Amino acid sequence: MWVRVSTFAAEPGTDSSRFREDAEKVRDKLLPQAEALEGFKGMMMVADSQSGQSMSFTFWDTEDAMRSSEEAANQLRKQSSEETGEAIVDVRRYEVLIDDRR
Repeated sequence: MWVRVSTFAAEPGTDSSRFREDAEKVRDKLLPQAEALEGFKGMMMVADSQSGQSMSFTFWDTEDAMRSSEEAANQLRKQSSEETGEAIVDVRRYEVLIDDRR
């Protein structure tokens, strides 16, 4: 399995309720589009209101599936930034070596 990690930035000290509202927007408007992409395995979002940073993790069956979704992911990331007002800071890709979420 592979993961694409996108880091976003809001103002430091952003109220955590805003991050929850932003996550609802992403879940309701953008996640269905990601779910339609071949090889998509799921998504996770985390946020740190103190630093103003949030990260989204999208999981993929294979590296090829992740790579072939790059253009769509770029569009979804841009939409997410526009919806939430958070700036895109970084995008990285990793192979998942352990996946144990009990």
